[in-house]
Amino acid sequence: MQILRAGIALGCLFAALPAAPRDSSEGVALPGAATDPRGCAKPASSRVAITDTTLVLGIRLTAGTDIPGIIVMSPAFGPAAADEPYPDRQFPELELRVDGAPVQPAEVVAAFRSDRNIIGLIRQAQLDPWAITHVPPLTAAADTHGAAISALTREGAIQKSGDGYLANWTASRTLRAALRPGAVQELEIRYTARPAFVPVTIATVATPARERDYCLADKSLRRLLRDRRATQPLVAYQYTIPTGIDDVAPAAVTFELTPGAADAAAQHDPIFLCGPHRQPIAATGIVRRQPAGVDENGVLRVLRIGAARDAPR
Repeated sequence: MQILRAGIALGCLFAALPAAPRDSSEGVALPGAATDPRGCAKPASSRVAITDTTLVLGIRLTAGTDIPGIIVMSPAFGPAAADEPYPDRQFPELELRVDGAPVQPAEVVAAFRSDRNIIGLIRQAQLDPWAITHVPPLTAAADTHGAAISALTREGAIQKSGDGYLANWTASRTLRAALRPGAVQELEIRYTARPAFVPVTIATVATPARERDYCLADKSLRRLLRDRRATQPLVAYQYTIPTGIDDVAPAAVTFELTPGAADAAAQHDPIFLCGPHRQPIAATGIVRRQPAGVDENGVLRVLRIGAARDAPR
């Protein structure tokens, strides 16, 4: 029995230790904006600016004469892994502005267990719906003997752990902001970029998928990576940015990127993306504002090659 208890205690100790950072991630792309009612606004043009880790998307649009609104929804996700580089996938920092003025959107949080929306039970038990972003996903309850706690336990959504509960559900966050009816206006969405990243070398950067998505050209690759050793560890940061509304691409998109002032190494990172008509764009460190190409749904893709250092960036 003493050996068993010692083993459990040791296991808990290792579980509490911070996990080593992972060397790759699929990233978290913020889904494209949608209209409510659908089709009540059309995108005319968009601008994308990345400064350090902050991404600003401005969409010039014309709203209809109904009561137009814009919806921004996070992806649905469950409890974060110990080494998850982007645990806060609900984008808590996200800001919305219309014509430069901040707006306070209406927020709806949904939480599911086995396809059943349990957000009402979570609220009733006064649990934190975003406990799933913590490691471990621990949350306190105001009434540990209430009917909501009992129902959540039966659903398998929570498990008792010390003075609290371990959360086991998926959740998503939806924001809705009103637009001015019958008017041309700019919607601005500001958030922290969560790019995918994967280790690469000069020999493995160019793949058919990257050549397609970022219009990589051998000449540009050789020119921008000429000072790197063939075996030098590198990291490919891959940004996926929807720029339209309702999966409708704007007629024109511009892009610019400025690395953080404190990140001297990023000043030398090669950057690749497609321009209009799939013309390759390649730059080092900074991309001055210029027209960019997007796919048929308005998705802009940007590739940045950095030295192997702490990720994410």
